[in-house]
Amino acid sequence: MFSVSTAVLIARYKALGDQEATGRTLFTAMASSLTLGIFFTVLMASRPAAALRLMGASSPEMISLGAPYLLWRATALPANMFLLVAGGAFRGIGNARENFTNGLVVGLINLVLDPLLMFKFGLGVKGRREGAEGERVGGREVCSL
Repeated sequence: MFSVSTAVLIARYKALGDQEATGRTLFTAMASSLTLGIFFTVLMASRPAAALRLMGASSPEMISLGAPYLLWRATALPANMFLLVAGGAFRGIGNARENFTNGLVVGLINLVLDPLLMFKFGLGVKGRREGAEGERVGGREVCSL
């Protein structure tokens, strides 16, 4: 929702030549996404078992294995929400290459690190967590180029 609506509104205001509305739209989308990301991070971090049950985890073993991973991933929600808006903004101004490149790099890092860390090095869920950190670092580096 954030990505598509941001792209559509920014493309519209850019076509109209209205830089003020473009900036306002981008600011509102970024502030909203960060606020929601922080809200859901706090919500999931304060009640990880309940969040996992809402996602379908039914056994105590699933919840005990999933809670540390959920807590780790929840800390990335504000950044992930922000990246959704940034991707929409890039598409809205007509530069889809930035978003595509970032997604490709993150996907390739995920493809390589996850199986290595989870299975080859026997880290299981903890390996996925470390792989996620590698994805974030790789994505951030691509965005900073």
